[in-house]
Amino acid sequence: MLFKDVLALVREQAGFSQEQLAEKIGKTSGYVSKLERGLHAPSYQCLCDIIRTLGVDANLFFYPEKMQRVTASSMLDTLNSEQLCLLISNLRVCEATIESARKAKNTSNR
Repeated sequence: MLFKDVLALVREQAGFSQEQLAEKIGKTSGYVSKLERGLHAPSYQCLCDIIRTLGVDANLFFYPEKMQRVTASSMLDTLNSEQLCLLISNLRVCEATIESARKAKNTSNR
């Protein structure tokens, strides 16, 4: 995963638009857009500002292969028991919907 991809994903997960992140780090939304498209690389200071603003571990940008595990683990750690139950319930509904769609597709292909 490249820096541009990590930045876009982390920014979205933190709930920031490109405009909001740009304002917080003292840059333009066009600059953030260029970072996310891989057309520009941030300076060290800008990278520090991004990490601080998004409230993420700097390792996400240097070791992106660990990102999925860290992100999922961090997310689950913030949920209370009621939220976890709701998440599990929603996952079961999604699983049932996918299974129904597969069965319908198999039936129509016959």
